[in-house]
Amino acid sequence: MKKLITLLFLGLFATLVNAQDNFEGKIKYEMEYSGEDIEGLVSMMPAAYVYEFSEYGFKFTVEGGMMAMMMGTMMTNAEEEVLYILKENEKMAYKIDTSEDEEDDSEDDMEEIPVIVKEDEVLEIAGYECQKYSLTSKEQQLNDAGVMEEVETTVYVWVTDELSVGTDVDGEEISMGNIFLQGVKGFPLKVETTMIMGEGKTVMIQTAVLVEEKKYSKSDFEVPSDYTVEETTIEKMFSY
Repeated sequence: MKKLITLLFLGLFATLVNAQDNFEGKIKYEMEYSGEDIEGLVSMMPAAYVYEFSEYGFKFTVEGGMMAMMMGTMMTNAEEEVLYILKENEKMAYKIDTSEDEEDDSEDDMEEIPVIVKEDEVLEIAGYECQKYSLTSKEQQLNDAGVMEEVETTVYVWVTDELSVGTDVDGEEISMGNIFLQGVKGFPLKVETTMIMGEGKTVMIQTAVLVEEKKYSKSDFEVPSDYTVEETTIEKMFSY
């Protein structure tokens, strides 16, 4: 979780570079889950993800499940190089400096790039033509018994080159899709992830159901005046 949050943080600032040339608006993904003994997991997992892109900043909101309570809304703005976690029920804004985490994760970011295959399938998703790719990788993880085992993860992504929410960073053209899916050019509008651990298998599918252009104001990416701001770290916020 900690690494995922850090990668998202890095992607947010890539999005803000020359953001006027990129998509501005909202993209909403709905989630589906399947697999053995999935019932208990579903109650905890999100029902939807909502991304909001603007020249003034970026927001990522989790809807539904226990994850929504834990995650809140992640937000950056174009004037501050920090990440805010907004908790509406607490009226709190947790201000996170990830500079140390970026250094700690530098070696992890050099992990093996997944095996990528361009599949023979093109779908129209939310009005955009999307090419399908498969990405397969393996890594060692602790299982429920506290024993290291090899976990194989297969991700199918349907990406479009008709949407751009990021731009040039260090001379390389990127998008938010490339932040999470190394080696795939384009923005993902559908992602299907299959995780195999031992004899079990869990499938998660997120599909864009809304791609809406929208103009935002600067105040939409500022901490509300009635919130209390508290400085913290990713380690403290996401230690589970």
